[in-house]
Amino acid sequence: NVGMASVAMKEDDQSGAAVGLVDIVGLEANAVHHTVAAEQNCTIHYWVYGVGPRRVVFLEGLDSTHYGWEEQLCYFCGERGGAYSALAPDNRGSGLSTVAPAPYSTAMMARDVLACLCDAGWDNDQHQVHLVGLSMGGMIAQELFLMRPAAFASLALLATHCGGMSLLRALPPWRGICGLLRLQVTRDHRAQADCLASLIFGAEYLRTNHAHAVAKLERRAQLGGEPNATASRAQIDAVFKHDMATRIGPAVTASGLPILVVAGTADKMIDHAQSVRLAQLLGVHAELREGVGHQLNDECPAWVNAVLEELFGRGEELWGVHQAGKEDNGPQAAESEEKEANGVDGASGAQDKTEAQGSS
Repeated sequence: NVGMASVAMKEDDQSGAAVGLVDIVGLEANAVHHTVAAEQNCTIHYWVYGVGPRRVVFLEGLDSTHYGWEEQLCYFCGERGGAYSALAPDNRGSGLSTVAPAPYSTAMMARDVLACLCDAGWDNDQHQVHLVGLSMGGMIAQELFLMRPAAFASLALLATHCGGMSLLRALPPWRGICGLLRLQVTRDHRAQADCLASLIFGAEYLRTNHAHAVAKLERRAQLGGEPNATASRAQIDAVFKHDMATRIGPAVTASGLPILVVAGTADKMIDHAQSVRLAQLLGVHAELREGVGHQLNDECPAWVNAVLEELFGRGEELWGVHQAGKEDNGPQAAESEEKEANGVDGASGAQDKTEAQGSS
């Protein structure tokens, strides 16, 4: 019983013949590469793709770099022409970003992303930015939303959970644990990519797309660099300590934000039941993809791109109507909204400040 969930059957974009690798290198030639200082003397690297007015932030997961979003970056900032711009950081300890001393937390990494938003001038409170996170990136997105709810027009959480569970329930499914152990003892780069592919993609997808999946992971390792063992442990610790179970639901409900929760039923890293639990807390239905693995944005990119674009449209329509009403009602409505935003931000802001002081 998956509770508040709808299950979508497999479509051509996840089971058909493999297609060529998208041209993320060509797209990145026109991207702008930035760095920003973060806590613990950490330097965060981020990229802004595209020049369109519709803004999206993409947050990746454990040991991954921003290249993990290459299918979405090439679609929204390539195929969709000048409609979108996207901000994609490397999390602390991943890619070009600094391997800062442990401990890490998802709240700390959310503050890293907030520093990127401020640096890029994307931190206004006009509900203009769409926030998308996968796996650990989804946990970071939850924390970031609580810090600046008025900045975002929609929130998409892919293959992730809200934490607040026992260690046993927080562990990956048994097949995932076995895959992770195998990955730790594999040294050959090709074999590592093969092992990782079996861990994050569904079995049916790999039957027809195995070579394509391995080639994609090998290229990402070449572009973004190999994971750092110290940072990997710190990120894993942050995932296990992540706990938004009592905070995210009330905050999202108060905001009225359009929400999307998506997971694959063959996820070996995060049991899809945890995504269903998250959706229940947020008062929405989880969209489940039958037989799809953890990296569903790679496994069924056309579908993911379509549901994201539909979500973005709903968010822009909602906040466009909201903004028009605020202008009609004058300064009193704006003052009321500011007080409401401060009420949401207040508790999380105090917690963030305390945590920052403790980690410095």
